[in-house]
Amino acid sequence: MTKTLDAAIRNAALAGTAALLLAASPGGAASAKDAAPTPIEFYASISVKPGAMDGFLAVMRANARASRAEAGNVSFDAYRRADCGNELLLMERWADEAAVEAHGQTPHLQAVVDRIESDLNGAPQELHLVRLSPMAPEKPITDPAATRNVAVTLHVKPEKREAFQQALLDVVEPSRAAPGNLAFDVYRHEDDEGTFFIMERWTNAAAHEAHLAQPYNEPLNAIWAESLARPLGEGRRLLLDAAPS
Repeated sequence: MTKTLDAAIRNAALAGTAALLLAASPGGAASAKDAAPTPIEFYASISVKPGAMDGFLAVMRANARASRAEAGNVSFDAYRRADCGNELLLMERWADEAAVEAHGQTPHLQAVVDRIESDLNGAPQELHLVRLSPMAPEKPITDPAATRNVAVTLHVKPEKREAFQQALLDVVEPSRAAPGNLAFDVYRHEDDEGTFFIMERWTNAAAHEAHLAQPYNEPLNAIWAESLARPLGEGRRLLLDAAPS
């Protein structure tokens, strides 16, 4: 399947790989004929050269604004690591492959592609993710600067994977219903069933801290330490909204 930046890079005859990779949702019980269309999701980590962030981020923000206005765009988010000023995380959702193809032809994406060689430390790193939690409607964000955005990568021991995945999925709906929650999505890595990825958005830090103390987390907390193959701190990132809507 054509990837967003792949299309533009080929059109511009530039070297490099796609910044974003399709994360296909697992199949459900409904047939392909009856199932509702599943948005196409892309994720990428981008390392920006020292001194190049301001210029690259300005172009990326313009791309984000224009992309959100496209008919086939569901959402477009760009984050900057709070503890590493030169890394960006992109998360995009598109209605279907036609929307991705159309986006690949746009001048605002081409403007980003034109800066890849000069501004980035190599090709963007693709995140090969498969969605585990159901899609949820986008929630309005009134104060982007105050949001607490958390990306968590969890490496789970093989013998603990099934129980851990179920416990993780059990907290999705109560987390989404918690005061101040904006998003709570769970994925696993496409090539490693023992590596999970969680993306959380909260209106502020207080809402996130209150969520962590809720009883619905207790079953997951009870198996957390014994299930992880690596310390949590290695995979937890606090993110700043780099391209507010």
